[in-house]
Order: sequence, then C-alpha cells, then structure tokens
Amino acid sequence: MSRESASHVTKHVIPMDEVLNRTALSKSLLYKLVRQDKFPHPTPMSNRSIGWFEADIENWLQARKAVHQVKIALPLVYMAGRMG
Repeated sequence: MSRESASHVTKHVIPMDEVLNRTALSKSLLYKLVRQDKFPHPTPMSNRSIGWFEADIENWLQARKAVHQVKIALPLVYMAGRMG
C-alpha cells in the first residue's frame, strides 16, 4: 500500500451503518463489545453522529479472522496427532 493510500485509510472515518454492514454485527452487540473493550471505540463525526476509523475496523476484522482460523485448525491438529 502506498504511503498516500495508507494515510487515507488510517484517517478515514466510516459511519455506524457502514461498520454494521462490514462487521455483520447488530447495533446492540456492537455497543456491548465496545463496553467490554472488545471492539474499537467510536469517534465523533458531528454533534449527533459517531463513526470509526476505517483502519481500526479493518484491523478488528483481520484479528477476528485470525482467531477463527486458529479455532478451526486446533481440532484438526489434535486429531492428526491422535491418528499418527
């Protein structure tokens, strides 16, 4: 990623609807995860709306994907060890 596009991604704030669309979370679950510090905290976009930095959301999605892949791989590794 070029330096210009990297800075664009890190500074770009996306609104709630876009975050819900990208993450497939409900609004109530999103707020619950924020309260539990398991989801990035929002930033004000105006007096009446909030958003999230796009880079924070992308990082959260990548981390969640990595955790999911480990959860899938661990039983396979365990089963392979028992078979061999």
